Amino acid sequence: MDLTDTQKRMLLGFVWLRIGVGTLGLLLPVILVFGGMHFHVPFAASMSAYYHSCQCCPDPAHPQSLPTCPANPCVPGAGPMRDWFVGNLFFIGVAMILIKGFSRLEDVLLDFAGAFAIGVALIYTPWPLPVPRFSLHWFHEPSAFAFFACVALTCEFCSRTTLQHRNPNCVPSNAFFRRSYHVLAVAMVLCPATAWYLGLNPSQNGFWSAHKAFWLEAASIAAFGAYWLFKTWELWSGDTERKALLGEIDFH
Repeated sequence: MDLTDTQKRMLLGFVWLRIGVGTLGLLLPVILVFGGMHFHVPFAASMSAYYHSCQCCPDPAHPQSLPTCPANPCVPGAGPMRDWFVGNLFFIGVAMILIKGFSRLEDVLLDFAGAFAIGVALIYTPWPLPVPRFSLHWFHEPSAFAFFACVALTCEFCSRTTLQHRNPNCVPSNAFFRRSYHVLAVAMVLCPATAWYLGLNPSQNGFWSAHKAFWLEAASIAAFGAYWLFKTWELWSGDTERKALLGEIDFH
């Protein structure tokens, strides 16, 4: 049985929302780096640092190294990529809240993930570092980790809700998606945790050491984006959502 035109439009609305979230997750590090290059902003030490970074402040973590730039001084919180960083996080956060999960647990986890993503945008990383004790900005990193943890839990434990309704003979196989979700969930937790651990012993020797937080954060958000693209692929290849719209299957 085929979908009506109205049902197809409803289905595509959900599909394109997930594709948009996934694509933005993959592109956010690229947007920050190349957008920063357009505004002559040096490669920042972390993604969050782009909130402040400008031509005159290449590294908010080490303000003592700032060049003298009296004609155009760097104002904390006024970096040219700030709006891109905050706007993209707000979109991702709102999308997580708007996307309804296929189970009660998934719905709750996505709502929390959305709230934490918005929290990362609102509670920006302080300038300069380190974070003062009892400062509100201390919650920036925990909010980011909580965001990735919520999505990782969704990826690891909630995917079976739809996989169990998928034809086992579909290509790619259910086993392929299970393994992929497991790898992406581990990456979403391990990469930010590693960035936090390495941040306890900062080193600025070499390109990797100076930007390790950025690379690990980029890997985390890329895993996030990949999850939503893989989820869309899974649902589309298994014809899952079409069957749900026709009432042939139901999720609990």
